[in-house]
Amino acid sequence: MHSKGKSVPQSEYIGKGLYWGGDFSVVKDQLATGEISPDEIRFFLGYSGWSATQLEDEINKDSWIVADIATKTIMNRNHTDLWRESLKSLGGKYSLWAEFPDDPLLN
Repeated sequence: MHSKGKSVPQSEYIGKGLYWGGDFSVVKDQLATGEISPDEIRFFLGYSGWSATQLEDEINKDSWIVADIATKTIMNRNHTDLWRESLKSLGGKYSLWAEFPDDPLLN
């Protein structure tokens, strides 16, 4: 995920100045030359998959928190607080959830 736009060929716009994917060889070159700085790109590893309509069904059952999060927050290199800060920004009960300990046994 990056904020470099079409300067990375084959990138797909996903919203709010964020892009997904693109030509990885161009990304590597731009990283090497400093054209992309660490606060303009995030790498994610792993895979999540759903069967047809499964994700939509889960969203409709409130199994997910769906919210607009600022691009600046997503691209922040201090990722350790991303979840907590995102919850706090939603206010209400989510602010309370943000204060839960990582290990409930420590509560």
